[in-house]
Amino acid sequence: MKRIMHFTTLIAIAFLTLSSATQPEPIQEILPSAFDFSKSELSAQPQIQQDLQQKTSNTSVEVAEKNAVRTRIADLPTLNGECSLVVPSPSIANENGRTLAATTSDDIFYSKQGSYTVTWQYDDGNGTILEQKQEVVIKDVSALTPEAVKLPTIRGDCMVTISPPAAFDNCKGRVFAKTNDPLIYDQPGEYSVLWVFEDGNGNATYQEQAVLVQDLISPLITPPADLTIRIEEREQFAIAENLGTPLGSDNCSEVVISNNAPSYFEVGITEVIWTSTDGNGNTSQAIQKITVIASVPRNGLENNRFAIQGELKPGEFQLFPNPAISETNLYVGMDQEADVKIELFDGAGRLVYERSIRRSNTFEYQIPVNNLSAGVYQVQVSVGDQIMSKRLIKK
Repeated sequence: MKRIMHFTTLIAIAFLTLSSATQPEPIQEILPSAFDFSKSELSAQPQIQQDLQQKTSNTSVEVAEKNAVRTRIADLPTLNGECSLVVPSPSIANENGRTLAATTSDDIFYSKQGSYTVTWQYDDGNGTILEQKQEVVIKDVSALTPEAVKLPTIRGDCMVTISPPAAFDNCKGRVFAKTNDPLIYDQPGEYSVLWVFEDGNGNATYQEQAVLVQDLISPLITPPADLTIRIEEREQFAIAENLGTPLGSDNCSEVVISNNAPSYFEVGITEVIWTSTDGNGNTSQAIQKITVIASVPRNGLENNRFAIQGELKPGEFQLFPNPAISETNLYVGMDQEADVKIELFDGAGRLVYERSIRRSNTFEYQIPVNNLSAGVYQVQVSVGDQIMSKRLIKK
């Protein structure tokens, strides 16, 4: 009978506990004060007693949070950062002087540019939850600082390759510049490169850099070997059709080689100046010596050195003066009467003068050249079917 009464009492206590779960008041004030768990037979069942107390406590907390009074209080000051920011947890003191620390389910670390809102909550443990908003703004407003206050002028011979400079950014650290201008310059001249430093957050810093490409090295040239020409004693000049081949080079470009050789060389030594010019106007010069020597005839008249097609026998012809200014005299040696044809051709092979005469024995004939341009001409004398020729210089 005693055991039945205790079991009935246990059911009554459980019923009262569950029915009081909707009330915010502590459960112990609703329980009968005369009932003592330690003196009952329930003390012999500690696990049942512990489970009952835990269920009662959890139910009370859930009801307290659901019925808690939420109050919005004044917003906290906006927090500003340029690169990143850790939001510190605020705290307040309630009317009893107790310090309440805020909690939040929002992020408290921000590293991307933008605006954010953090919602803080203060729980006093007595059914009141205070809410407080706080704005967070991450905005990079600092300009980049170039490592060099002024970029140096880049100089080079023939070609220059430039590299981007660097700057310091408060968020990204070392940043290299970019440009839309070329990075390689291979033509002499002065250039300007515009560099831009960007941090990706809308900030940009600009710098200009000068580039100077020069060619200060003269080209190289090696003249042909010196040349010696022998002519007959009666000849007054020599014509060198091939002076030889010079060699030239340059560090930057191809070269153009020229010389100041005259159209003919008089007896003696003539210096021919060879000039090598590179693509940037630099020049170098070298000298070739042309020596003309008049030979002593071995036995009277010698055959014409410059005959084009055989020679007139037993005679020859001479020109004097040669070079000529207004006229030259033609001397022809013959041993019988014959038809003589005198022709004068310019450097392009065009006929510029022609006469046909009949003569016997040696004769002299004057050829006018005053109306001819300066240059080298070919005098051709035909006697019968024999032809002989000489070059004539017109000054």
